[in-house]
Amino acid sequence: MDNTPKGNGVKQTKFKALLAERNISISRLAKDTGINRAILYRKVEGVCDFTYTEIYKICMALGLSDPLAVFIPKEKRK
Repeated sequence: MDNTPKGNGVKQTKFKALLAERNISISRLAKDTGINRAILYRKVEGVCDFTYTEIYKICMALGLSDPLAVFIPKEKRK
């Protein structure tokens, strides 16, 4: 049986690299977005899905203009 988390497909490696590049921790991102740190960590790990509101808040906090690059895998785009 496959035990891989079935989250929303966040590209964990790319997202974590983006945070590292900007020297932003999950705790800092949680404070900047108002998202609970434990919940944010689980979502970054792909355990559960981000809401559209959370994606918006993260994009605003990180200055991302294209959330598709981080949040939606190419194979899930239509």
